[in-house]
Amino acid sequence: MEMKKVNSAISTVFTWTVIGLMFMKDPIPSILLGIGAGVAVFARYAGRYRDLLIRGAGFGIGSIAFLLYPSSRWYRWFFVWITAWVAVSYILSYLLRAKFKSDFVERNFLAFLSVGAVFSFLLAYPDPRGALRLLILLTISALILYLTYAVSTYISSHFGRGSRIKPLPLHSLKVRDDHYSRELKKIISTFVENGDKVPLAVFLIRNAPEGLTEDQIREIVRPIVDYSPPHVSSLLPPWVAEKIMEEERARRAEVLRQTLRKLGFLGVDS
Repeated sequence: MEMKKVNSAISTVFTWTVIGLMFMKDPIPSILLGIGAGVAVFARYAGRYRDLLIRGAGFGIGSIAFLLYPSSRWYRWFFVWITAWVAVSYILSYLLRAKFKSDFVERNFLAFLSVGAVFSFLLAYPDPRGALRLLILLTISALILYLTYAVSTYISSHFGRGSRIKPLPLHSLKVRDDHYSRELKKIISTFVENGDKVPLAVFLIRNAPEGLTEDQIREIVRPIVDYSPPHVSSLLPPWVAEKIMEEERARRAEVLRQTLRKLGFLGVDS
């Protein structure tokens, strides 16, 4: 696993160094660009929130690379400003989380990125009027793309939805035929992977061991019934949202494991 991480970082450094050489024709900023990209990519293997510092360092190195790029073109300064903005945003996200337990910047990171891109463009582009016209065109294009994405997502979610898993009408966990095992695995997987708690809650209540009172069953199953996934802001970067989802899957698996243990379903593979 460690070699996989190292190989991934080296591959990223090499790729972005080559890209830098293709466009900048200068080895020093190109190598720095590759190193910055490698550091930023390596953050995916870091723990939650520490990855913010690592990504900030990666984009900071990238900003230095563009700063050292010997060019008088306006887009050089755009890349300098935008990479510096991203680096500062990541570091600010970490500081707010570490000092004040706030994830405001991280939850709205894409909004911060958009603001930084606009200001970077206005600072770098030599013609302010031309910059405003171009920003208006880009905004209209982005809105069209967003509306297209929203419509396609709505259609796929409402017309391409698969059938939901029905609760099993079984009354004893002693039944162990293949069909039962497959269906039980589906119900558990549905909860752990997707957070759908209804089939699992119904199954656990129906198949609770004899001798437990209704109040006891209610208290044991309550963590499943009360579970609700966290709200993931649409302005979160995809890699942050994925980390949150991974944490939630682990949390759901632990809730399920403890509930099954309390009910005495020790033979169930969770």
